[in-house]
This record gives sequence, structure tokens and C-alpha cells, in this order.
Amino acid sequence: MDFGARHDEERDWSELVPDMLNLVSKKLPDVCDFIHFRAVCKPWLSVSPLTDPPSHLPWILSRSSCSNNYLCFYSLSSEKFHTICVDESLGKELIGPSQNYIFSTGSNNSSATFLNPLARKHVALPPVNLDWCFPISNNRECVAICGGQIESEYQTLSFCKPGDKKWIEIQKSLEGCLIVYHEGAYFVYHAVNGETEIIDVMTGDVLSVIYAPPTKLNYLVESSGELLGISCAPDQNGCEIYCLDPVNKNLSWVKMSDIGDRMLFLQGGQGFSVRAHESDRFDGNCIYHLGNHESVKPNGTCTTYNLFRYKIGEKSWEELPLPLLEEPTWFLPSLL
Repeated sequence: MDFGARHDEERDWSELVPDMLNLVSKKLPDVCDFIHFRAVCKPWLSVSPLTDPPSHLPWILSRSSCSNNYLCFYSLSSEKFHTICVDESLGKELIGPSQNYIFSTGSNNSSATFLNPLARKHVALPPVNLDWCFPISNNRECVAICGGQIESEYQTLSFCKPGDKKWIEIQKSLEGCLIVYHEGAYFVYHAVNGETEIIDVMTGDVLSVIYAPPTKLNYLVESSGELLGISCAPDQNGCEIYCLDPVNKNLSWVKMSDIGDRMLFLQGGQGFSVRAHESDRFDGNCIYHLGNHESVKPNGTCTTYNLFRYKIGEKSWEELPLPLLEEPTWFLPSLL
């Protein structure tokens, strides 16, 4: 039997059965591979709808000075750089970490926009009358931000939906707090006493108070419908993860021993999660921490950035290679 002849036969990949093609498309961890897959031919396009994409790994956005309209991204999966022209980013400050849409503000924070560089979409938001602000939600259906005035002792929590003409604003003293918008309310963790307040978006009333977990938190992250409280840093020996117990009427933090097939991507008190991809080298049940280190040199302060992975099962940190990027932040790409 001539096995060599069989290997030399030409195959028409476009004629693979739809179920097989769909399985192949689900094993593409980088969004660019998914785009290229859909561009091969009409049969491949039909089995890979944008509404049912595979689980993609995040990119890292290099937030260099936005003097031009080109955004530079680094893909963890492919270890390649991608440059995308986004006219709406010109002169804007890009704030992360972010999922699907990047929150951006204009000069003096007078204007705000949601940008999706891959889908070529931008959503104008109401003017922001704050000296500084950052997003506290990763939901494209609504926007929540925290900000303030330089000379004020109070901070402003603002909420709107795309299309609204103005923000719904409340003022609170939030110095040193972790804040996230989750299930229609603000969750504010106070580092001083460890308590977490649940605050009504419309009125600013405190709806409930959650007692402090055993460990001081430095991250609040929404993950798969759950709210996680995390205490971790690469210079710490370990990492503690707590989940807000939704069953107990008297809400409390419950310690987790693992997070299953999820991967957490953290930076600056915020983050998001994605499901691990079976065909990729990035493992589930891990935390990926994007941080920085400042050192004083004769010509001024130098900031370097680093990427660490914490393997929850092994309770160990390891540094991962990170190319030279300017003010990097996480971005989870989306084609919608």
C-alpha cells in the first residue's frame, strides 16, 4: 500500500463538514486568527459568526502619546504586534484595563468616548466635568466611572447608558477605596476598615455593608457574574481570593481555593477574566498581573513594566516576557 500517495493528495479545505470547521474556529485563541479564518471563504465565514466567537486572550495596549491615530497592541497568544488606525483616538487619553470598548477622554476630560478599534465603532458619552476619571465597569450596555476634582476631598461616581445626555452623579469620600460597578450597584471596598459598601446608583444610599474578609484586598473584579475580592502582588508570597456569597442573605466573602478554568488579568486595582483556551499555552486557574516598578536615576524617575503569572494550584509566581511598551494596559478585543 502506497501511504505516500495518500499524503500527496490535494485537499479542498473549504469542503470540510460545518461541524468540523466550527470546532477548528473555536480553537483560535487570538482574535486575528479568527478574523483570518473567517476570510478564507464563504463556508468558513458561515460557520464562525461574530455572535459566537471563541474565547480570545487579551491584548496589551501600548498607551503612547496619542499624537497620531494609530494604536499599537501586543498579542499574548501570538507574541505579535498589531497596529490599528483609529481616527477617534487622536489626542485622546486611553484608560484601561478594558473589555471590548476602550474608555477615552479628550483634553481636560471635557469629552468621553467608548472606542472599539476592531469593529471600527465609537460611542459618544456625555461630557465629563472632572479633572480625572477612570472606568469602573466593563459592560458595554452601561458606563460607570469614578473621578474627581484636584482640590476636592470628595470623589464622583457617575453612571450613564450610551445615548444618555448626562451622567447620573453622586459624591462620596472614596480616598484609597476599591470600586466596581456590579449588578446595578456600586461596590466600594474601604481599605481602612476592610468593609465593602453596596451603594445605590441613583440615590447614593448605602444599601448594605459587607464585613471585612480576613485579608486586606487590593483588587475587586467581576468574573463570570461573580464579584471577586483579591489580595495579591508579585512581591507577596501568596495570593488570597474571595467570592461574594450570593446565597447568604447577609452577604459575606467566601475564600476560594481555585477559580477553575478562568484566568484573571489584573492591573491597578481592576481587572477582568476569560476562560482558558485548551489549545493555548496560557493556563486556567491562574492570575496574570501587569504592574510597574519605579526607580530613581540621576536624570529622573524611570518606570519599567512587568508581567507576572501566579499559579493558584502551585501557589507560585513567575515572571513572563514582556516587550518594551509605553504605559501598557489590558484590552480584551471584540469584533462587535
